[in-house]
Amino acid sequence: MEKVNEIFFKKIITELSFLSKKCKIKSVMLTGGRTAKNLYKLWSYSPEFDYFIDSSFYFGDERCVSSHSNKSNFKMAVNSLSYASKKILFSRIKGEAIDPFKEALEYQKKLPEILDLLLLSVGEDGHIASIFPGSSIIKSNQKME
Repeated sequence: MEKVNEIFFKKIITELSFLSKKCKIKSVMLTGGRTAKNLYKLWSYSPEFDYFIDSSFYFGDERCVSSHSNKSNFKMAVNSLSYASKKILFSRIKGEAIDPFKEALEYQKKLPEILDLLLLSVGEDGHIASIFPGSSIIKSNQKME
């Protein structure tokens, strides 16, 4: 990991720690990708992660693959947070479901009405939370029903 990224990640972890001391974080939505992977590794080993032990962790983006696939953001997060992952509760969307739309609706029911913390990262192509540049959903204000 580059030194600049490590400094940046430590700053994020410091901010997460400050936030968690200020208010109880009960729900955290994780992001995927290489940047998140490196952040999660550092975060899980930091003493500040203990503030999140009683939190529930959700996923803002997941691919339509098995949780054992190397393309799974769930697998990446669990592996990257390996030091702390045995202490925390993950709720995941089943990427391997036969009907991804139906599974998304089921997962939506598991999500809290309000998230305390939402982590997002930007992909190399500019996508955020699996919303890609030029997607029609960017201009939509419709909630998925």
